[in-house]
Amino acid sequence: AVLTVSESNTTLDAGFPTTLEGTNDVQIRPQITGFLTKVHVDDGQRVSKGQVLFTIDQVQMQAAVDQAQAAVAVAQANVNTATTNANNNKILLDKNIISASAYQTSADALNAAKAQLQQAQAALVSAKKNLSYSTVTAPVSGIVGTITDKEGTLVSPSTVLTVLSDNKVMQAYFSLNEKVLLEFTEGGKRSIADVVASFPEVSLKLADGTIYPHKGKIVSISGVIDQATGSATTKAEFPNPDGMLRSGNTGQVLIPAIHNSTIQIPQNAT
Repeated sequence: AVLTVSESNTTLDAGFPTTLEGTNDVQIRPQITGFLTKVHVDDGQRVSKGQVLFTIDQVQMQAAVDQAQAAVAVAQANVNTATTNANNNKILLDKNIISASAYQTSADALNAAKAQLQQAQAALVSAKKNLSYSTVTAPVSGIVGTITDKEGTLVSPSTVLTVLSDNKVMQAYFSLNEKVLLEFTEGGKRSIADVVASFPEVSLKLADGTIYPHKGKIVSISGVIDQATGSATTKAEFPNPDGMLRSGNTGQVLIPAIHNSTIQIPQNAT
């Protein structure tokens, strides 16, 4: 078999290895130390913002709230008593029955009682805040990562309970070497911003060799070239409406390039 070849314009894809990340991967950490009493979600579950993820032992913190509320009640009663004494002494002072210093003593006692009430109220607010920390909620909507700590485990602010990934849009990070950047910028005649704006849609080749059905877009190229690798970090974004992509997936970003006046030879002929 004989084939006559001729020049034509063709589009070829250049592949760049990539690792995918969610738009916002959040480490979930408790803000208090305590025993994990309830895990409300499972690995890989989709959750909404504000949904309860974990519960930490609330007994001691609830007791602290009750104690703080009792202290506020006592302080309020002291304020009421001091107010009554100060008012009575003001009447007696006006009638010249008691001295000014005696009235001032009761007024100072009222001020001290009010300060103690404010202190007790502040302690109640702090106790309620600590109690709220015992319920760990999702700061964003997303997919729950691996949960390593089970119920009964002692956790602290240094413990990563899980990672919550907002994967509605996936970010693909890859590297463009200096030579490719010079080609895209035409030897520096075009700015990086112009290059990014003019990039065509890109494709994603998954680890099994299939092409992801949704096209993506290059959104940024780092303005600094890493001297160790001679490349700049580039980010492309791909929509993920079905949740098919997960943080940690690998693949290749395929950037189409148009070649003019090229000669194509069938691969099986070689």
